[in-house]
Amino acid sequence: MATPKYDKLTLARARALRAAEAPAETKLWALLRGRRLRAKFRRQQPIGPFIADFYCAEARLVVEVDGPSHDGQGGYDERRTKWLEGQGYRVVRLTNEAVHERPEEVYRVLAAALESPHSGRQAATGPSPSRGEGLRAAAALIERLDAEVLMAHQLGVSRMALLVDLERSIPAGFDALVDRRAAGEPVAYITGSREFWSLDLRVGPGVLIPRPDSETLIEVAVRHFAGRAPATVLDLGTGSGALLLAALSQWPGATGVGIDASPAALACARRNAADFDGRARIVDGGWAGTGAAFDLVLCNPPYIAEGTSLPRDVIDWEPREALFAGADGLDAYRELAPQLGAQIAPGGIACVEIGHDQGETAAALFRAAGLAVVLHRDLAGLPRCLAITK
Repeated sequence: MATPKYDKLTLARARALRAAEAPAETKLWALLRGRRLRAKFRRQQPIGPFIADFYCAEARLVVEVDGPSHDGQGGYDERRTKWLEGQGYRVVRLTNEAVHERPEEVYRVLAAALESPHSGRQAATGPSPSRGEGLRAAAALIERLDAEVLMAHQLGVSRMALLVDLERSIPAGFDALVDRRAAGEPVAYITGSREFWSLDLRVGPGVLIPRPDSETLIEVAVRHFAGRAPATVLDLGTGSGALLLAALSQWPGATGVGIDASPAALACARRNAADFDGRARIVDGGWAGTGAAFDLVLCNPPYIAEGTSLPRDVIDWEPREALFAGADGLDAYRELAPQLGAQIAPGGIACVEIGHDQGETAAALFRAAGLAVVLHRDLAGLPRCLAITK
């Protein structure tokens, strides 16, 4: 039986169930949260076409509490349990009465379930599951696209090659990659690479992961230079080297410099730059640049305001110094603006990335430094790039 991937409606229903949590579920959550049973549980977790009351990924254990959300469903609960068990999950059913009146018994039952051997993602006997089945099972824990990328990585093939050959066995080690992603680790850190401007760049912990939105800076530069090409490129805060190397791939005759203050970023950028035959030089430094002027200056500085809520795989994993820039997110622009003009050669341009709500505030800082500024939007229509000229 194929496992449908849960959609936005399922996710919305899960959020609604969390908001309308029954008293027994609230009491059980007080027992489960914070790893009180030495295991991490999630509430109202979509798994395939169903929503589990509580779910522990590391033990593949589903805990259901009989309550209002289960009333009047006939054989629905039985069908759900059968389906979950068929996919390798274990299901523990608890009554409201047990949760309210016998919490010690509930604790012992769940502790025993967590300590007992479990089936994992496939049964110990029977035929090995196919790659397609492995992807469907993984999609209960992580996004389907992430699962496809991880399986393709483990196989050493492209994602498209994987998708046309799903009948073979799951590659060894795939489950471990899924577990890492389910724990929040970014896919790019797991695979060690990220595509940017058709380049396959190496990335790793301590280095900001390149985003597609940043390609807007290269698109703006391409329009600015039109039929001609910049001879020199500077990338301030180069990180993985993504912007610099994208520009050098766009203009094969150009040379460039990438600057960063992070040792991890410098090491990563140098590994990526090694593929460019000496055209890219990576140096330690800050917003002041090299003291020279360049035809094209690229910069994706930190621009997130301190205290902003970010996804777990960003805030827990990516370097804070590459994300946050003071109380309003403008500190890096304040430092950069008075120094940028001297780094732009005659006829040149600087393309600086901004947050979606910083079009006017960031632009004002560069205008105050005597520079001309034009705002450009990304493919989503959001402010993304300041094109800055003398």
